[in-house]
Amino acid sequence: MRYLVFIAALFLCWQPCAFAQQSNVEDSAFQEASALFQAKSWVQAREALEPLANAGDARAQSMMGDLYYYGFGVTQSHETSFYWTQKAAEQGRMNSIANLAEFYEKGIGGVAQDLPLAISLLEQAAGEGSQYAKDELVRIRGDLPETETPSGISPKGEQKLAEAKLGNGAALKSLGYYHMLGNEGFPQNGELAIAYFAAAVSRGTHDAALGIGQTYYNGYGGISVDMLEAGKWYVYAAENGHPKGLEKIGWWHATEYESLYDNLARAQHYFTLAEQLGHKIPDYKWRRLNAEIDELVSADLAREQARLEAERAERNRRDFKAYRDGLRALSAPCRNPRKAIVSRNGKLAREETVCD
Repeated sequence: MRYLVFIAALFLCWQPCAFAQQSNVEDSAFQEASALFQAKSWVQAREALEPLANAGDARAQSMMGDLYYYGFGVTQSHETSFYWTQKAAEQGRMNSIANLAEFYEKGIGGVAQDLPLAISLLEQAAGEGSQYAKDELVRIRGDLPETETPSGISPKGEQKLAEAKLGNGAALKSLGYYHMLGNEGFPQNGELAIAYFAAAVSRGTHDAALGIGQTYYNGYGGISVDMLEAGKWYVYAAENGHPKGLEKIGWWHATEYESLYDNLARAQHYFTLAEQLGHKIPDYKWRRLNAEIDELVSADLAREQARLEAERAERNRRDFKAYRDGLRALSAPCRNPRKAIVSRNGKLAREETVCD
């Protein structure tokens, strides 16, 4: 019995050590993949994340969902994004639970639209502390932020506050910007700014989504910079026909993504759509985009030229080797001469001396 207890104790001692070693390896691999993701090396990030996601790493599964949702380094696929996001959500990843709600709200990714389920998922994520889920609930349900009126606000601020309490979307958007920047006597507060913007969006002022994007993009009012959250709101504005959102997404593809033809083509597409809607894209943004395209084309031409040069050099090397070997064969002494009947150019056969 003591022997069995001893063996069990050894097993229990070994098991955590083995798991710890495995965990350290997995964490190291994830950190490397995460660094590639943060560096926007999307193709390499996907290659590093995929085996971890397949092995059940919820963090990697969540990132794979983001890659396919936005088309980072992969062909955009809401269905594949839903698959990975659901995998991560099933393991309790808070941001994945919140992201899963979007698929059910919009009815994308191969699932039917189900608003009650979307709200339920957002409430679950909000209960675990997800600010994004809280913002989304405000947008969907139209809740107004609960806050005390600060002292010392300007008459303009008081007027907007009164209009906002009546549900005026434009006033709510203005309050969002006041809190985002700390204007009109309001203290700078990123969370309140996002809440006001989201309330404006829920009332049909869809361009307020740009304010949420700006708050996340720049980290205003104590909000942590979050490029992915910013991108979601820029996309929302663009999807609702706001040309400024199209400009933001176009600029996003031109500067924040890897310089790939697909990304630059999307940037060009969004810029063109914005201008068709009457929104002038600044010249410097067009210049930057065209420079990125020219650089990519030049790099491809240089690679193609290098490939052709390498092939030409290889052909020359083979041709020279064949020529050299032929000369050596002609000049080599005949070691085993023998008589043989040969035929040349269809003429009558005759006896000649040949070498083996």
